[in-house]
Amino acid sequence: MLESPSLPSPPPARFDLDAEIGDLREIIGLSSGGGSFSVALCNSVPLRRRIIERLRASFPALRAVTLPPGTIDAFEEASRVLDSGEDAAASRHEPPDAVMVDGFYLIDPVVGPRALSALNLSRELWQRRWPCAIIFWITSAELPALIRGAPDLWAWKSHLFEFIPEETLTVERSTALAEQFRRDATTIPMKLRPARREELRQRLAESAAGASIAQQSRRAAWSGELASIARAQGDYREAVDEFERASALADAAADPRSSIRYLDWAAFTALEREDVAKADSLAHRTLASAGQTLPSDDPMIGTIYATRALIQRAFGDLQGAREWLERAIALHEKNDGPDRQRLASALANLAVVSVELGTLPEAFKTIEQAIVLYEKHYEPDYPGLASCYTAHAGILLSLGDLPGALAELKRSLAILEKHYPIDHPSVADNNANLAIVLTRLGDANGARGPMEQAIHSGQKH
Repeated sequence: MLESPSLPSPPPARFDLDAEIGDLREIIGLSSGGGSFSVALCNSVPLRRRIIERLRASFPALRAVTLPPGTIDAFEEASRVLDSGEDAAASRHEPPDAVMVDGFYLIDPVVGPRALSALNLSRELWQRRWPCAIIFWITSAELPALIRGAPDLWAWKSHLFEFIPEETLTVERSTALAEQFRRDATTIPMKLRPARREELRQRLAESAAGASIAQQSRRAAWSGELASIARAQGDYREAVDEFERASALADAAADPRSSIRYLDWAAFTALEREDVAKADSLAHRTLASAGQTLPSDDPMIGTIYATRALIQRAFGDLQGAREWLERAIALHEKNDGPDRQRLASALANLAVVSVELGTLPEAFKTIEQAIVLYEKHYEPDYPGLASCYTAHAGILLSLGDLPGALAELKRSLAILEKHYPIDHPSVADNNANLAIVLTRLGDANGARGPMEQAIHSGQKH
């Protein structure tokens, strides 16, 4: 196993309380109805209280939870507090603008390891429960423990806010978004995405290229979000370019995990664009960087393996794809347990490869496992379910069950149309599949509409 790299020591930054509060206020506003997760550093309880009161002036529905001493499961305790008493009544009347949690025991030798493990495992539950800004308040002494003890949670954050006057942090200053980027772009209403996309382009154009580490982190976050929105809009070319730029910016900001993650997304999106050579080159860079930076059993390695598998499939190496996916699944089961999104995604991909290898019974069993995981842990319109339903349709089609395949494709299309514009490549692919199944069912008139929409999208993209 490779050792984790030591955390870099960035140069001290001038503390600007108003600017940090302004940035936090902006994140809370942007996260309404969609969600985000941030970490706020503050070593002073009175200062933290003053900041929260200032934010309440703008967001009256802000909810704050102080964990009792020795709390292990912060999510369970926050749910208990916010579901009872005055907080419950307030939440029923008006959903929270933000949920702020403090009082963690992350460096306690007894409670800390268990609390960190619980945080890492519950990272997805917070935003499913409260679709708003989630902010964890911790001290600078607790931050290294959070980074090392809950790496997936740390990688999931959108921003790190620093309310520490006249102190120099000895940890990475990262505002780079992580896995939620690809989900959160679809939670932004479609009519608002073009304006947000243009705003991010302008921010990047106006910000200094040779900025401080903290500023480079912000630029990485903007570039990553821009890539995510471009991808959700079907512009895979800009998405690949911006994911690559976000990776370079995160690397300049001494944030290797985010740099690797962005590079992996660039490879995945290049593959979606059907630029297999580009995807292959980016994937090789991702694996090389991960091998130099991450432990061999790091949770992110499994995701990188899954991307590598999809590229091998595109090259026609189905057995190689299967082997990479099996390695990814083994890592996801080890790190996440049996009930996680990454595992479900890898299982769905394995089912597709199994169909192409001719092992239909295995494919059917595997896709059912993936669907159960998604339906158990996510909302009915979660985008990942659309991919599962499409894969299931392909299996049913191979088995000759045309009505079953049609039903699954319709379920998939209903989800996709909620999250993507009608001319998005994913919607176009689904419409093309619908047309094929309807034609085989003898419904030529019914197939005409979906096929025309698929052709129109293909001409645009």
